Amino acid sequence: MGDGLSVGYVVMTTLPFNNNLSQTRSPFPTDVRVWLSERDLLLEVYEAVERVSWPAGPGLIGETPVPVLRTLITYAYSIGMFVSRDIECSIGADPTLRYICAGYAPTWQTIRQFRRLHSATIKNSLEELLVRLFHKYGVEAGSYALASIGRIAGLTNPSVARWEAALRIQLALKADSAEMDH
Repeated sequence: MGDGLSVGYVVMTTLPFNNNLSQTRSPFPTDVRVWLSERDLLLEVYEAVERVSWPAGPGLIGETPVPVLRTLITYAYSIGMFVSRDIECSIGADPTLRYICAGYAPTWQTIRQFRRLHSATIKNSLEELLVRLFHKYGVEAGSYALASIGRIAGLTNPSVARWEAALRIQLALKADSAEMDH
């Protein structure tokens, strides 16, 4: 992507609380592994996914169990991987994604379908994860940025995490839409 989303910090393009913050940098790194190890992130993702109430539904999407998709997508979005095709392609090459998938091979269509069906719950899972990560790791790394955003917009830490989670879902929607256009 030519918009710099894969490195550093996500530049916020819209902020529902205050349009004057449209170019404010997020206190969350695009890839949260800059705050913690891959193993620790995976444990935090598992915890966040389990803490969220997921709607009842079929146990499989395509041939992939729903718990695998929950964890896979939450993890992928937390490391700045938003395109469903990229997630599918990375499963074979990335040991953590391969571990999450536990021998299943979700297609990009399955990943996209799950995201479309459960984007609100995925957002809740990401929000839970980001709040936990900020409290555990980001206080030292990003407290100044978060405090600045909070003062300007009158937001609390959970509000910024909610906004960041929504932004990541929007980025995934846009990325998949752009991918479909090519």
